[in-house]
Amino acid sequence: MGDRTIRSFIFLSLSAAFIFGTIVTSPDIVKAAESGWQASIEDILELLSNDQFQLDFVTVSGNFFAENENTVSILLRNDNSKLFRSDLVSSVRPIVVNAADINNDGYQDIIGVGTQLTGGTPPSVSKITVFLRNGNGVFEPEMLFDTVFTPNNPKSTIIADFNNDGKMDFLAVEGQGVVHLGNGDGAFGSATNIPVLDKPAAVATADFNNDGNMDVVTVGNTSIEILLGDGAGGFESFNTIVLYMNERPNSVATADFNNDGNMDVATSNDTDNISILLGNGDGTFLQEQNFRTGVNPGMILVADLNSDGNQDVVTLNIFDQDKIISVLFGDGAGRFDPRTNDFRVQVGSSSMAIGDFKTFP
Repeated sequence: MGDRTIRSFIFLSLSAAFIFGTIVTSPDIVKAAESGWQASIEDILELLSNDQFQLDFVTVSGNFFAENENTVSILLRNDNSKLFRSDLVSSVRPIVVNAADINNDGYQDIIGVGTQLTGGTPPSVSKITVFLRNGNGVFEPEMLFDTVFTPNNPKSTIIADFNNDGKMDFLAVEGQGVVHLGNGDGAFGSATNIPVLDKPAAVATADFNNDGNMDVVTVGNTSIEILLGDGAGGFESFNTIVLYMNERPNSVATADFNNDGNMDVATSNDTDNISILLGNGDGTFLQEQNFRTGVNPGMILVADLNSDGNQDVVTLNIFDQDKIISVLFGDGAGRFDPRTNDFRVQVGSSSMAIGDFKTFP
């Protein structure tokens, strides 16, 4: 297969009673997909047993009515290329999942948001769920923290250090925006509201004005809102951008797509394309450039998938009949190759993430 940077994709599928996830990798599986390859659990497990693919496999499952059936299962490859499985039992039905080192021990932890039944009024509440991983690759028992999203769960969450104390914080949006500052030991403080667009669909973070503080971008309706961070966990609305072609963004991501040192914004839109807005380094952006994807791309992710030093884009096209993933390779100047790298995932996939769950410091 040649030299490559391994990235893992988590795909989450939501039905009436459960969430299910599979994990594959790129770009090798993308190459196989060009001939119509379709991912299944059996395909993934077969690849996992092949030493050519140093993959992890993650499943997330939940039953709204049975707490002991809410699990995160992780298959990891150890130094001897043997697979071992770790099942994490959650007391909430997981909806959104992130991976980050939130207790500063050098190991990736799992942070999510899910629904917990109350048996009263309201019938359910949202909770932040945290699984800390220790040096042996084992996850500690679940920790739960209150958040304010009732009855709905957040549509989008991010982990970053918003108050410059060296500790990871948690920010989420769903009709409102809140930030939970981290304590550095895996725990989070109470929610603080932040100004956001009406019913934002997604959120991402970057330093858009090069002041050393993390800023936030949200998308909703046909607009993009830039919130500048004050370095203490607070945010101020700075810039609202209306997309030129009235695209309705579904998701948002940030990266330096043209390698000029300024952070840029990418949105996936319901007009079957992505918009790239190149940043000026002061919180403002150039007019968007659009690039075609599959049908109504939902979640958008960014990573250097082909190890050329340029940021690439992956979209999960939620209304595509074949559940196509589109991979667009960046040229380092803010442009992307025509949509030529598509592959299928399981029917019902609604979310994805990129990460490495087995790397140790």
